[in-house]
Amino acid sequence: MRETLSFQPVEPLLGLAHKVVYAQKESWGKCAAYQLSLSFLAGRNETHKRPLIVFLCGGAFQKLDRNAWIPELAYYAKRGYALASVEYSTRATTKWPEQICEIKQAIRFLRAYSQEFCIDTERIAVMGESAGGYLAALAALWGGERTHDVGPHLEQSSAVKAAVCFYPPVHLTGNVPGIQVDLTNFVDLCGEVTPEAPPFLLLHGTEDTTVPPEHSGDFYVALQAAGVESTLCIVEKARHADIYFAQPEVKERVLAFLDMHL
Repeated sequence: MRETLSFQPVEPLLGLAHKVVYAQKESWGKCAAYQLSLSFLAGRNETHKRPLIVFLCGGAFQKLDRNAWIPELAYYAKRGYALASVEYSTRATTKWPEQICEIKQAIRFLRAYSQEFCIDTERIAVMGESAGGYLAALAALWGGERTHDVGPHLEQSSAVKAAVCFYPPVHLTGNVPGIQVDLTNFVDLCGEVTPEAPPFLLLHGTEDTTVPPEHSGDFYVALQAAGVESTLCIVEKARHADIYFAQPEVKERVLAFLDMHL
């Protein structure tokens, strides 16, 4: 059978830069270093500036694969967004607040090279899942403060316009089941909320036994009490990092939030 297809392309052809080094971290008593990288996903050969999603993978602060969610994140890249999935330190020697300092450095790096990446520095959101959801929330809450802005590109801001957090652990003081990292100095997200925080979208499953949905519920109450524009989406039957969060109903809700605020 022979067919001729005639149509006008509507979706971009995507390109992935899978190892963009944004930081060199000292190790072994400053005698050595290791690299921190990000993966950048966007339409190929496009010259217009795109809004940016900075994505943070979970892993109980002990491990991560910044490319683990790239197949699902392609949904947003197909709809006009650039994606930067950012690696942060998970080594046993990592001490709080190194993780959030690194994420803020990555945001400044992306702003500094916005011409090369074709991103709009005025339209940046942060998104994360599980431990990455916690760090995404904190990056949004602390975007305007400079205490944790260390390293290069200090002329750039690390503030973002919106945050999307999937099933984030919120109360991270003391011991948390399943997490072997020392959480002694981690902050409770509820205590960091101020009226200056950007809009938040929180998503959590009713059957999550890893991070109970009450975590997002408490965080939502704190955001509302501070007058922060925020939405809490409870996904029925969903467990932690479940397939439910990859479904069109969830992606369309996230996209609508991003479109509204970016």
